[in-house]
Amino acid sequence: GYSMARLHCEIMRACLISLNDVLGTSEESGWGAFVFLKIPYILRQLHHTTAGQTTYRARERSGEAGEDKSVEFSQDIVDSFELLLQYTPLLDIMDARCSCNIVECLLRELAKVGLVTEPLVTLYSSKR
Repeated sequence: GYSMARLHCEIMRACLISLNDVLGTSEESGWGAFVFLKIPYILRQLHHTTAGQTTYRARERSGEAGEDKSVEFSQDIVDSFELLLQYTPLLDIMDARCSCNIVECLLRELAKVGLVTEPLVTLYSSKR
């Protein structure tokens, strides 16, 4: 069977392939919305369903007050981006066709639902 990290990676990869296939068609906006708006919530639901062994807390300094706060993130999501980054040709095509860093866009949406932290967004965005 697939590990949870592999499952998350394959879900994201399949969505990117589907988005690539419909770019320039009438279905583009629907797939774009699904990839960037719905997938983070699906992955969050999968994470919460299987949570326990893969949720970690990180200490993060808040900018203005200088206070430390505890932030949860999913190690499976982090590991899934390690796997997703291995699909360089797909990511290159998507970056070129969408005129953006697709990994960074996905990570920013995942950060909004609490699956990754801002430092992780910066780290994995820079790997692209």
